[in-house]
Amino acid sequence: QRALGLAELGDDLRRAARAHEDLSYVDLDQRLLAAALAQASAALALHERLGSAAGRARALERLAVIFLFQGDSEDALAAAERSLAAAEEPGGNVAAASLALQVRANALRRLGRHDEAGADFERALAIRRAIGDPREEAWLLARLGQLAAELDRPEEALGYYREALEIWTNLEEWRPAAWYLIESARASERLRETARARELYRAAIELAERIELPYRSVALGGLARLEAREGERAAALLDGRRAVEAAHGTDNLAMIWAALYDLAEVELAFDLKESALEHLRAALAAIEALRAE
Repeated sequence: QRALGLAELGDDLRRAARAHEDLSYVDLDQRLLAAALAQASAALALHERLGSAAGRARALERLAVIFLFQGDSEDALAAAERSLAAAEEPGGNVAAASLALQVRANALRRLGRHDEAGADFERALAIRRAIGDPREEAWLLARLGQLAAELDRPEEALGYYREALEIWTNLEEWRPAAWYLIESARASERLRETARARELYRAAIELAERIELPYRSVALGGLARLEAREGERAAALLDGRRAVEAAHGTDNLAMIWAALYDLAEVELAFDLKESALEHLRAALAAIEALRAE
């Protein structure tokens, strides 16, 4: 906000546009979707005034991501295609093209067009490898893993996740590493490798606690459900309640409703119906608050 104020005071449209982009990232991270959309739209308008192809590509990619979070896959696809077109104009760049391809692939995934999504992810991955960008290479490997998981190919998914995690570990990028430890645990569960899944959930919890990540609640919820399936009543209920407590500590409604839902599933596994009903109603209330965005 201070950067935006200074840019506007100096009538610096380029810096103002970048400040709007940065604000959209902050808002999206807090799941303030309406605010994020407004900031990205403001950035796009300024980049259009400036005639900046690279700027338009970035702002349109941001809009596409926000549309995906809102569940609007068609608008996300349209924005991603406009972003890719801008990135391929004179004055655009290959890194922006790679981002646009990645977001378009995510929209195609949501629309069930998995072959097209896979092709876009592979094109984006080739770009990142060619320009020597291991951070984004890891993200694309992770996305290919998610695609494989959705197509019920958990072993293939784990292979992609392992490659991505190795890169993130080398770069000390702990935030994505924590999330994809969770995804790896889920894939291991699909393979009925319970011991490995339990180990991966615990590694994700430990990492999230070490650097104070909100993902801790997701890992705790996954571990609680696994423990419930194994009949470990005390551990499952304890970890389910810890997940809810951790989620509430983030003020992130998406994580709050998911943790409440996981706890309800655990409670239902042990026939605690009244408590499960209470937590499902609370989860619905959090979802409705999210939908208001």
